[in-house]
Amino acid sequence: MRPRLFFMMLALLVTAPTIPLHTQEPAFGLHFGGPVRASLAVGVMWMETTRGYGRGPMLIAEPGLRGHRLSAGYLFSRGQLASYASVRATGLALKSDEWRQYAGLDVQVQPLFAFGGRIGAFVPLKSAAARRLLWIADVSLGL
Repeated sequence: MRPRLFFMMLALLVTAPTIPLHTQEPAFGLHFGGPVRASLAVGVMWMETTRGYGRGPMLIAEPGLRGHRLSAGYLFSRGQLASYASVRATGLALKSDEWRQYAGLDVQVQPLFAFGGRIGAFVPLKSAAARRLLWIADVSLGL
């Protein structure tokens, strides 16, 4: 991922406490699988909760073993059993011989006790790279 874009997203995470929304909560999670292998998600979400349902925007930084993600999205939650779903726009950087950069969308569903999965579709950002869609799926655990 380009350093300028990375630092801009990092600045959003640092200044996030100043965004005036309902309830601000930290977000933590672990992800296993896909080309990143394993990663730790750290971020912030702003929740509006009514009658057991919650929803709101979120920002997530996710360093991993073979790559990194930066995401901005929207979270939907239900009940007290850590059940939720999210949709995110994601920047992805993968390390093999060289860094490869992608942009795409993720959908994550954790139906019970913060355990579930995530699937995403990404396109390469380099214009010379083949515009083949990269699909990634992994297992998720919210903390």
